[in-house]
Amino acid sequence: MHPILFSLGPLTIYSYGVLLAAAYLVGLGMAVRRANAAGLDGNRVLDLGIWVIIAALVGAKALLFIVDFEHFTSSWTEFTSLLRSGGVFYGGLIAAVVVCIYQLRKHRLPLWTSGDLFAPGIALGYMVGRLGCLMA
Repeated sequence: MHPILFSLGPLTIYSYGVLLAAAYLVGLGMAVRRANAAGLDGNRVLDLGIWVIIAALVGAKALLFIVDFEHFTSSWTEFTSLLRSGGVFYGGLIAAVVVCIYQLRKHRLPLWTSGDLFAPGIALGYMVGRLGCLMA
């Protein structure tokens, strides 16, 4: 539809990247507000969310690299194109779940309560991220 939001000389702003960042911010903000309302430490929930976001991004890229290993190792330019590529959803999901469980145990946050706090933000963030896919 509209993969490029705007260009300023050599700088190009892509709609997918903007909406993906917006998805993370909206989802994380909702989780922190819900945590504060539920009596949990919002800063720990924010830390948890940031670690999960980083893990999701790394996991998605890692699984994309594994799935298309021959493509990305065929030349240096193809390898560097990995930075501009999206990722594989399931790789991000697996890495995010592993890091989330580790962080929940480390900070002694309740599993089910934390899941309830994050669920609406994850759904809202996923919807905004899918809009980014549509725009791309």
